[in-house]
Amino acid sequence: MRVLILVFLLINTGAVAQSKQDSLLIVDGSAIIQEMKLMWNYDQAVREYIHYQTFDKHKTDSIEALPAPVKERILDSLKLTKSYSNKVWDNYIIPFDHLHTKRMIEIIKKYGFPSNSRIEKLLNYKMEFHTYMILLHSPKEYAQELIALVTTEHKNGNFPNKCLYGHLLWHLNGRSNMKYFLENGYVFEKQPDGQTTLVPKNCE
Repeated sequence: MRVLILVFLLINTGAVAQSKQDSLLIVDGSAIIQEMKLMWNYDQAVREYIHYQTFDKHKTDSIEALPAPVKERILDSLKLTKSYSNKVWDNYIIPFDHLHTKRMIEIIKKYGFPSNSRIEKLLNYKMEFHTYMILLHSPKEYAQELIALVTTEHKNGNFPNKCLYGHLLWHLNGRSNMKYFLENGYVFEKQPDGQTTLVPKNCE
């Protein structure tokens, strides 16, 4: 009987905590969405600048659309020198990776994992990118804390997509062990050209 009461209390406490996080996300959701957009756009723009020396998305997209040999020649002529590229990493990328990771940890702890499906459900807003991708460039020292956080958030349903969860775990665990994909919805499939490719299959 005591065990049943304890289980009931734990379930009830978890439900109350989840409801509170949902309510907070609904109230602050608009600001959180804007902040995550800023973090993601900054992350991508500065990394692209190293290769293209521009923040103009139209220019970078037009270069990407070129045939491979032409694109390679243009990129070789545009990329920053190694010394200046290092300065960009040291001053504009690494410090902000730390800042963004710390902020995402704060957001997850307060609001629960702000996954696309959860934002769409609670705020009726469709994100233009997968929010978990902000964490793909997290510095190594945050890995263990993030693994614990996202594992809990996956179990409680705030980060439900198995394939995205597996992809993030693969990154956080050093990007070498394929088990994080294979245990979370991915399978190896033979393609028409005979190549075997890892594909997301059972993500829900």
